[in-house]
Amino acid sequence: MKLQLYKNIDCVQIDVKAGVSEYFLPQNVDWADKKVDKIIVYGSELFTGDFVSPIDGQTPLIGEDLLSKAYFDLYDTNGVHVGYNISANNLKHTCNHPLEINSAISLQTSKIVFSQTPDVDCCLLIYVFWGTSIEDTDDLPNHSVTVTFPIGYGEEITLASVIDTYIHSQSKTVKGMYMWSLPNRTIFFTLRDYNYRTIVKLLPGEMCRPPMGVPDWASDESVVVKSQLVQVDSMYFDCADVDFDNSFVFNSDFRVNPTRKVYITVTFLY
Repeated sequence: MKLQLYKNIDCVQIDVKAGVSEYFLPQNVDWADKKVDKIIVYGSELFTGDFVSPIDGQTPLIGEDLLSKAYFDLYDTNGVHVGYNISANNLKHTCNHPLEINSAISLQTSKIVFSQTPDVDCCLLIYVFWGTSIEDTDDLPNHSVTVTFPIGYGEEITLASVIDTYIHSQSKTVKGMYMWSLPNRTIFFTLRDYNYRTIVKLLPGEMCRPPMGVPDWASDESVVVKSQLVQVDSMYFDCADVDFDNSFVFNSDFRVNPTRKVYITVTFLY
């Protein structure tokens, strides 16, 4: 069995403006000149305005309809075309086999183009993976600790406030995580190590689905919907030395009274 072990996952926000069809990638990023393993795009479910960005807390996430009209032109740092007119549908977080890049991306020439000019202001979240290692093994992480805790709408809390030092006291590192709770599209995790280096930035709980197959409630859904509910590659880390005091979970949903809370369940593998 080949496992993808993630080491770095960054999140950047591309602000989409009504009437503008072409956008370039930001240049002041940690992965400039790094070999990018893959790029994952993240948007709202069906319609723009369902959810907002976890970065600024106000810009609506791009809707499914507009997202399907977005295409990526990617060049490497030598000016060679890595991918031409790559549909965002092939890079969505619900796509279990997204196109792998495996190249250093030219941030000056790579761009996103919409086949239909956007008529609303919104944003597109891009998750960039680099430093990923592939391990050929049948030994999955076999220790875990699971926590269930409440989080308010629009609230950010430290992970140290909901999980004790159990993992670190055993001199263990975090090897992965699952988020079991629904809904989870507005829950985001930022993990840092003890050198204050960011391991993952605003990682959606939706990208940490457990390997449980299609849920019972989806039995009447279409094949396409069912396939998008299953995550083939679990969220495994390359022995992340997580500092829970400086790691956070954030609920970006501001639509409900902030005094109300939702309960989420997270499993950390070690």
